[in-house]
Amino acid sequence: MIQSNILLLASQAYAATAGAPQEGVTGVELARILGVALSILVLAVIGLVVARYRQNLMHPTARWLHLVSLCIVPAFILFLGNFVAYEEAKEYNFCASCHPVMDPYTSDLKDPKSTTLASIHNQNRYIQEAQCYACHVGYGINGTMQAKLNGLIHLFKFYTGTASHPIKLYQPYTNSNCLRCHTGSKKFEGKDVHAGIMTELTSNAMPCLDCHGPPHPAQVASGKPEGAKK
Repeated sequence: MIQSNILLLASQAYAATAGAPQEGVTGVELARILGVALSILVLAVIGLVVARYRQNLMHPTARWLHLVSLCIVPAFILFLGNFVAYEEAKEYNFCASCHPVMDPYTSDLKDPKSTTLASIHNQNRYIQEAQCYACHVGYGINGTMQAKLNGLIHLFKFYTGTASHPIKLYQPYTNSNCLRCHTGSKKFEGKDVHAGIMTELTSNAMPCLDCHGPPHPAQVASGKPEGAKK
């Protein structure tokens, strides 16, 4: 629980500063640098123990150094690695790395002629970063954990060549993913049509996509698995 809270605070701090060009290092870059530095420290301490206490590895000082280099410091490295992986996995480039399953969607995001919601949001910079993550991950820690689990499933299917078209959502898309950005927006709340159906929108009785869409280009079934294996 403590680690989750620390990770959440660190993630929020990084997100608050990553939207514009920065001077100095970002939170993810700092975590990566610290992770490498601590890894070098572990190797150095292990080398020191082997060189100095080779004849007596059970010496009290050697045991303390073993504890630090093999237990305590690796725990910090694990935390930093988890933080870096968590942040990097949210980025567009990570989602685009699953070829050719995601190619139609990632290409559409940058197509200036596209009229899909994803492309409009991306090219108008309505979503500054982590575009896929922002729209496809639910609220709170439950949404984050579910996204991580789904991501592992996606990686397994890709590397085993079992991913196929048409891909499908695990569950119907919820309006809350739209409303968490649009609620409070003058452009959104200023339209009478939205005010008149707000109850239906917040309860998911009427999907946003009934009026707005399509969210992505139409899928074409390939008839064969697509992934790492050919």
